[in-house]
Amino acid sequence: MTVSQTLLEEVNRQLGQRHRLLVALSGGLDSSVLLHILVSLRATSRPDLVLRAIYIHHGLSRHADQWSEH
Repeated sequence: MTVSQTLLEEVNRQLGQRHRLLVALSGGLDSSVLLHILVSLRATSRPDLVLRAIYIHHGLSRHADQWSEH
């Protein structure tokens, strides 16, 4: 089993019966990877998963203004 398969399985397990998620997306690496994982999960094993992403400018990183472009 690959790391990505293991990660997808763990995220799926953590979601449990939830089928609607709102993801706070700053544009940084962590929130971008999280959204990518969730989209991959929906494409492979959770077609019922409804995802929405909302942009959050948290201003915690010196790159935050650039991330808004992303």
